[in-house]
Amino acid sequence: MKKINEPKNKFSLNIDEYIKKSVHFIGIGGIGMSALAKYLLEQNYSVSGSDLKESKITNELKAMGANVYTNQQADNVDNVALVIVSTAITDDNPEYIEAVNRRLPILHRSQLLNMLMNREVSGLNINQIGVAGTHGKTTTSGMIVHILHNSQRDPSFVVGGMMPELSTNSKYGKGDFFVAELDESDGTIVNYSPNISIVTNLELDHVDHYQGGFEEVLETFKKFILNHPPKSKTVLNIDCPGSTRLVQELGLNDKFIFYSTKSYSEAINYTVKCIEINGFNSSFELYKLGTKLGRVTLSIPGIHNISNATAAIAAVMESGVSFAKAAYTISSFTGMGRRFQKLGEVKGATIVDDYAHHPSEILSTLQATKSVKETLNKGKIVAIFQPHRYSRFQNLWDEFKKSFKLADKLIVCDVYPAGESPIENASSADFIRDIIHNDATYVPGSIDAITETIYNEIEHDDIVLTLGAGDITRLGKNLLERTGD
Repeated sequence: MKKINEPKNKFSLNIDEYIKKSVHFIGIGGIGMSALAKYLLEQNYSVSGSDLKESKITNELKAMGANVYTNQQADNVDNVALVIVSTAITDDNPEYIEAVNRRLPILHRSQLLNMLMNREVSGLNINQIGVAGTHGKTTTSGMIVHILHNSQRDPSFVVGGMMPELSTNSKYGKGDFFVAELDESDGTIVNYSPNISIVTNLELDHVDHYQGGFEEVLETFKKFILNHPPKSKTVLNIDCPGSTRLVQELGLNDKFIFYSTKSYSEAINYTVKCIEINGFNSSFELYKLGTKLGRVTLSIPGIHNISNATAAIAAVMESGVSFAKAAYTISSFTGMGRRFQKLGEVKGATIVDDYAHHPSEILSTLQATKSVKETLNKGKIVAIFQPHRYSRFQNLWDEFKKSFKLADKLIVCDVYPAGESPIENASSADFIRDIIHNDATYVPGSIDAITETIYNEIEHDDIVLTLGAGDITRLGKNLLERTGD
């Protein structure tokens, strides 16, 4: 069996001819698939889908009018006009097999999203903003949506995390913007062609797909940029070596809008000076081509979030939004779900949940946590890490070993396999034996099973970080419930 990122059945007719009938999502409960399903449901289209288990997301979709099956079988695609798949679906899936046999039109989710972004909307010239890169996509996308929503621009959006203010990961808006988070994990980013894109950074990740290493990542992003329409713009972070190499190899400097939080120059489109971090808040001065625009205040910490905010403001300004409006509205952005999300307090310790699962993300999150610790005079930083995928853990082993140096205490849980089989010498127990850290512990067992052990490790004034892309997110909630016993 193999994953599907290029569906077998394709078609070239107007997308509206299909979505006005009935659209079926195989794996509708995923964050990306559910966002597209919600977007169609808000326009009163007929939507069905399947997932292997019931969840909060599938229940929300049912409440919006979707027909959701909690199994995957051939007759689920009866009376369906169009089938949507993600790369998580394999070619032995019974619904996919049935759709192929019936010669139903099949689209990858990336193809559907690109079609929706490029649909003709009567009377509107749609500004498409696509956010790409290895890290920071969800937060940057969320910042852009927050700016536009609070500027009364009523944007459409499909992003990879929940907008706390709006309690959703997608929305059909009637304004002149469509904001989308563009996933590079499976190479399908080449299917997109926005008129404004952001590349936050470029590093090796998703090694299960990019088996050719960073060179393959670079080639994929070259194709992505070259797919853009002639008058498009790409907002690009020149602080990242991978991103600057992309520019050098493409040689299309006139298409790029550069930003930096590290290097000030009048030749750089958007630059930052006078950074201040105070607890969970931060602020900075923003310059455009050497001219000071003003000060920006954020309600979230970390240099990486200042970089995300610079990208977001640059993108909306290049689309016609004023700096004053962007700076004012972004100040009330409190983050995305699972991105340095404060959950509450346990035994006088602050519990923070974060999606970081790549070494660079972990290091950035810990740097932000250290700033919070120092300005608020907190106690220890306790990092509880659940590795995500054996392939990532093995291929980035040495980088992971270096990423926890700012944690006072490190607790490593079992690997969240995400469908992968264990790899020899790539377990959490192996990692703890190999890492050099003053206080590192391996705690085996399911997240529910280890809650009591973790609870006993927490002390007053600690900042407890739960890190990972798997079910580690349940741990913070478990700890808060344990406090209520």
